[in-house]
Amino acid sequence: MPLLESLSLTGLIAALALPWLTGALVVRLLTGPNSGVNICLGYGFFLGQIVIIVLLLGWDTFFGGVRFLPLAALLLVLATSAGALVVRDNWRLPSRPRWPLMIWLMVAILLGLIGARFWLLLQELALRPVYPWDAWMNWVPRAVVWFHHAELTPFVLPPEWLIAPPEAEVYALGNWRASGYPPGVPLMLLWMMLGGGTADHTLLFLPWLVAPLAFALVLWGHLRTGGLGPVVTLVLIYLFLSLPFANIHTMLAGYADFWLGLYFSLGVMAAERWRHVGGMGHGALALILATGCAFMKTPGMVFAGLILMALILVGAGVSSRWLGRGVMLGLVAIALMLLGGVMPGLSAMPADRFLLPLPGFLPELRIQPQPLLPILFDSLFASSNWHLLWPVLGLSALAALVVRGWVILDSLALLSLVTAATLLVFVFGYTHYFRQAENLVTLNRAWLYLVPLTTYVMGVCWTSALRGSDGND
Repeated sequence: MPLLESLSLTGLIAALALPWLTGALVVRLLTGPNSGVNICLGYGFFLGQIVIIVLLLGWDTFFGGVRFLPLAALLLVLATSAGALVVRDNWRLPSRPRWPLMIWLMVAILLGLIGARFWLLLQELALRPVYPWDAWMNWVPRAVVWFHHAELTPFVLPPEWLIAPPEAEVYALGNWRASGYPPGVPLMLLWMMLGGGTADHTLLFLPWLVAPLAFALVLWGHLRTGGLGPVVTLVLIYLFLSLPFANIHTMLAGYADFWLGLYFSLGVMAAERWRHVGGMGHGALALILATGCAFMKTPGMVFAGLILMALILVGAGVSSRWLGRGVMLGLVAIALMLLGGVMPGLSAMPADRFLLPLPGFLPELRIQPQPLLPILFDSLFASSNWHLLWPVLGLSALAALVVRGWVILDSLALLSLVTAATLLVFVFGYTHYFRQAENLVTLNRAWLYLVPLTTYVMGVCWTSALRGSDGND
């Protein structure tokens, strides 16, 4: 195959492995010796992508251009230094768990199902003939241009491109707004291009395939530490990894939506971990992951702010009682907004009369209540995009509430999830963005931001529901 001849598999593997190894070792240094290998590898993959983004931006700024070998050598030095510190702490690999044979058999079956699912996803990704539309309009062209120029050539708005002198190396995109989008996704793709030595190969998108698996490693580590059994944990992980819309964004690599959801969820989970076990390292990890949100998409600034809110609550020592009240307040706000949108008096309010000014990096919002409830119901419960995720979430929360009582509301992750859902309901139900929700495309992509964290919250609910009222298994 000619495409395989033009691809450096060694460079591609190095581009994927070096940031991952560096990130995993840094996570181990931040979170201490009690962090399991799964947690370090899972968080480390995402931390490594942030390292790559920062290194590419810094190298282009201070040295001009982007090169693979110098940055790969720098990553190797960072990994070696972090590894030396880890070895000094006598970090030992965990011993093999002593499970009954039946547990091992069920774990093997579930791992086989996950492996079969991702083997099919890999084939779909590798054989895809063209980029998906949104990636081609917004993200991939910048990476391709940067690869061929070996520098971060500026992208500008079409009017600026038209008046630029002939010798100016500036570019514009088909979607002109994308010129101002955060650079995280094209920089991650650029790094894979630099390693592979080509801008035209489907295997350059391997990070999109690895990302949900890396999140599954974190999910396993947190839920197993929390007391959930191995089989039940793997069932939950399989449910997450087989979600239709999540699989779509894994195969249609080049989109930014799933990345934003993963970074947001991991940042909140790290903040939750800081609340329970202490240690500033988990807080620092959550703060780094918040920058990952900002690098992915413009709405990522809002989700980074939600992670910061969670960190502030942990630092201030917020009580369980106030966390529970916050969750209930958010749920009531969602219910009132959804019901208000279908009231004739409110929905008849003129659209341009009320404007909500926001910071410059966010668009202006025109306020007008809209009937979002039937559209949201169709999206979450009637369509096949989410399978049974949202009904199972409701049943899981109800089971945990019945077994353990209101203690289930003592969750920073649940509060962050409800707060994010409240914001999405407001944006799509009370602003001019409602017209983008009517066709379900933008609405589903926005709701994808909450799916990884939803999976973790379901795991917490399952952990509580499978224990007695006294906390015993």
